[in-house]
Amino acid sequence: MGTEHPLLGTEPAEPEDLAGTEHSLLGTTWGQSPQSQKIFQGQSIIFFSKKQYTSHMFNFDLNRDWVIICPPKPIPVKKCIDDLAGYLGKLMGDKKPLLADPFNPPSADCEIILNMDDHGNEECGFQWRMGNGRVEIYGKSFKGLSNGVYDFLTALGISWPSIGKEILPPPSSMIVLSANKGSDSGRRFYFPVQKNEVKKIAEKPEEFFIWAVRQQFDSIVFPFSAFSSYFNKKGIISKLTDIASLYNISVEAGGSEISSLLPRRYYFFNRGFFRMEDGRRRMHHHLCSTNPEALKLLVKNAKRIFSKIKGVRVFYLQPDIGKENAWCSCPSCRAFSLQEQFCIIANSAADALAATHPGACLRIQEPEKKEQIPLRSNIIKTERFSD
Repeated sequence: MGTEHPLLGTEPAEPEDLAGTEHSLLGTTWGQSPQSQKIFQGQSIIFFSKKQYTSHMFNFDLNRDWVIICPPKPIPVKKCIDDLAGYLGKLMGDKKPLLADPFNPPSADCEIILNMDDHGNEECGFQWRMGNGRVEIYGKSFKGLSNGVYDFLTALGISWPSIGKEILPPPSSMIVLSANKGSDSGRRFYFPVQKNEVKKIAEKPEEFFIWAVRQQFDSIVFPFSAFSSYFNKKGIISKLTDIASLYNISVEAGGSEISSLLPRRYYFFNRGFFRMEDGRRRMHHHLCSTNPEALKLLVKNAKRIFSKIKGVRVFYLQPDIGKENAWCSCPSCRAFSLQEQFCIIANSAADALAATHPGACLRIQEPEKKEQIPLRSNIIKTERFSD
């Protein structure tokens, strides 16, 4: 017997010849042939049966007429849908795909079906797969669907090596694709660390975020200094945050910032605050992790820096780039591993963050070995910090 669907009326019972197929993000589902009516269960699309995916490769035929079935809530992902249609149009010549409503789709020979759940943009996983004359792209969230769309376009041979530049595949009527592709490996972060990079982004923000979303970056992490400088005073950071939201990209703060939390000028007044190397205190990179006065100063300065950062809920902290192993070797610090010294610093920064931004979190890279020092509750460990 069929069951009642809240939007479509009676939903047919599952046919015996359409056994469920395991979907890595949605679980077990079943589907109908491309010629039959599309059926949506709430926000989850019903997929093909397993027998329709017997090959590992499929031909994406550019000579056929394709229709893009939009998701039930298309507005948050409108830009990526327009990109999908636009780039397919470039590959297909004059036959740009038609955009169709999911609940009243036209009769079509070939379909690209888009759908998503709304788990929040912290969930960026996606799955896409192909059958004969049918492509299904699913995202766990708005950003997940966007990532899936651009991953599919990348599989077609399209790339964006730099801002404002695109590379299309050689003209062809047929592109061979893998039948399945998915990712649930966590967020991708972009850290503007090159000299004057934040300034360049501010000069052409739209172009930058278009490039970033096509590269499937989920977060842009600006350095702490960008929130307390000219960029913040002129409202540039606020403008960048607004533009980023149009692409479901989060603006966050931090990076390789440990040294910035303890001003280097204190080296001339109290060298004991700084790390020891080969028996001498060094001004550059990090600090003495076991000096209580140095840690108090770090917390005080971190509070001052964090208090100027508005509207951000995720902060990042990692060692100085290229100096990840440059930690203190004084008699007290030698009792701790390099990883444990980093955890001590991270806990101090997390204490400052809890005071200025209750409910915010400090994200650090997952240590290679299980840390012996317990981390604060507002610290989140991430396996992959950057690409």
